Amino acid sequence: MSSSVESIRSAFEHQTILPYTGEPDYEAIKSVHDKLKANAASIPSTLGGGQHGLLGLIMSDATYLLVSNTAFLHPTNPGLLPHIPSDATAAISYELVRQHKAALQIFYTVQNTDRALKQQLLETFDAIYTDDLRDSNIGFTGTTAITIITHLYDLFGNISAADLAKNDEDMVTPYDSSSPITKLFSQIEEAVAYAEAGQTPFTLPQVLQKAYLLILTTGIYGDDCRSWKRRSSSEQTWNNFKKHFTLAYTSLRETQLATGGSQFHGANAVVHQEYTDAINTLATNATEQHTLVANVVQTNSTLLDQVKALQTQLAAITTQTTNTNQGNSGSGGGGSGNGGGSSTRRINNDESYCHTHGRTRNPAHTSISCERKKPGHKDTATLHNQLGGSTRWCAAQT
Repeated sequence: MSSSVESIRSAFEHQTILPYTGEPDYEAIKSVHDKLKANAASIPSTLGGGQHGLLGLIMSDATYLLVSNTAFLHPTNPGLLPHIPSDATAAISYELVRQHKAALQIFYTVQNTDRALKQQLLETFDAIYTDDLRDSNIGFTGTTAITIITHLYDLFGNISAADLAKNDEDMVTPYDSSSPITKLFSQIEEAVAYAEAGQTPFTLPQVLQKAYLLILTTGIYGDDCRSWKRRSSSEQTWNNFKKHFTLAYTSLRETQLATGGSQFHGANAVVHQEYTDAINTLATNATEQHTLVANVVQTNSTLLDQVKALQTQLAAITTQTTNTNQGNSGSGGGGSGNGGGSSTRRINNDESYCHTHGRTRNPAHTSISCERKKPGHKDTATLHNQLGGSTRWCAAQT
């Protein structure tokens, strides 16, 4: 087959794409992008696994791996002439010439397919939306079709970070197993296309994991999920995933018809009840944890108050012990008379007073803090307002 641009365009699935008037938006760009992908895939090639034509020309590398387990590698120009060693035999020379010719054909096919895709893009959208990619000397030479598509998405797709976050949520919307499974596949693929347009493409493992969990949580594809997991990593492609679970869906659909159509709905009801029970359990656990934490906080507060009270008592005991030692020392130093020792000991503090015990040597022993109060004890009595309390040792006030 000739690899000229004209012959390639004649082999496209969508040979004509209607021009778009005005500033494009995401939907308009995606519609054209989808047609270009179909056109690229319609050109046979051994590249990228050999099953998807030249689809890899018009999508990101990460997204291409969703449809093929083999990366799409753009061929390099092998040059106009093959390199043949001077000592090569005739057979070797012939094989090198053949390989060079084949490589040159692949290279030109890829180049001209990209040119054909680029032509369709430039014919579809007004020049004002693509001219900033045009070089004043060489025009669009060297600019690929995927570069132009990415440019259009960036400037006119209006895809924000919030939009991409919402797209992630939409991608994992629970699947209603009573609906055709193709609805789930479309949900995944639409999210994949949107993420690619926003230049945050999903990887193959991410896509397969999300789709797998959506099917697993329906509760009715247990055996099929297990058999999928047993497949080798090379077999776990997006196309194989769709084939695998389409067969599973068809089989369950036949069972549904044979049993009066209750299996899908019944399974969904069971799964819904399981989710409800799980949520209720979480709520109950959360309430219990909240109560436990509140009790711990209250207990800690009580313990803190007790520690503070003990610290106050310890300080009072320390002070009392210190004063007692000082009083004993004063008694010894003052000779045999009690007056010297007692006077020193009793006037150690100028203000401490207890309604029951009179003037005290312990600043922590006051009317209000007294621990051995007599009947009629008044907590508000002070040294200067004794309220009829004890006058013991009060003579030392002056």
